[in-house]
Amino acid sequence: MRRIFVLGVFVMWTVVLACNKGLHPVEPPSTPALDLSFPIEVYGGNPCGVWVPALQNPLEVHLVNPDQFGNVRFELLSEVSGQFVFDERDTFKIQSTIKITPQVYIWGNPVKFPPFEDTFNDSGLYEQPQGNVLILPLKNHTFQLDTLGYTAAGDSLILVNLPHAFDYMGMKIEYYMIFHLVRSSSSGLVRDRFISPTIGSSFRLKCCDMQ
Repeated sequence: MRRIFVLGVFVMWTVVLACNKGLHPVEPPSTPALDLSFPIEVYGGNPCGVWVPALQNPLEVHLVNPDQFGNVRFELLSEVSGQFVFDERDTFKIQSTIKITPQVYIWGNPVKFPPFEDTFNDSGLYEQPQGNVLILPLKNHTFQLDTLGYTAAGDSLILVNLPHAFDYMGMKIEYYMIFHLVRSSSSGLVRDRFISPTIGSSFRLKCCDMQ
């Protein structure tokens, strides 16, 4: 009889433990924070709106290491047109053309090289893993804009991408882009194109590299 009593107590205790365990919700695994290092400080904000290139200096293209080359001065001319749209439903639409034209100075005379050009006509859902980061499902583009840091304040939006590299004249050139956008007063696609000589993004090549 005592053995049956002990067995009954053990069964009841097991049931209590099982029920008590079931009352505690299982915490989902925490998502690790992204370890992203953008070339400039980004402060987040509300990116929602229709954004177009600013009239002054809409696109800067900078080299990660502008002093790693030789003695010939090189400049990157940048152009951007179109619009960037983000809404509160986490959807985006980008209709934009970006062009970067390398320009080398030989004995003080500028010589332009064939440009790099990329056209975006993309839409979908964006993610915000952090308060100052936008993740966009963009693929198969010359210029990588899939991970952007941003600062939104009033009627201005600054976007910056992570450094990427392209091959040019047998060299790997690391660069990053900074977009200066303003809020559009209309929803139509802006067709004006603004040309912006890049400030502080010149680099040097040895003369023999251009032969």
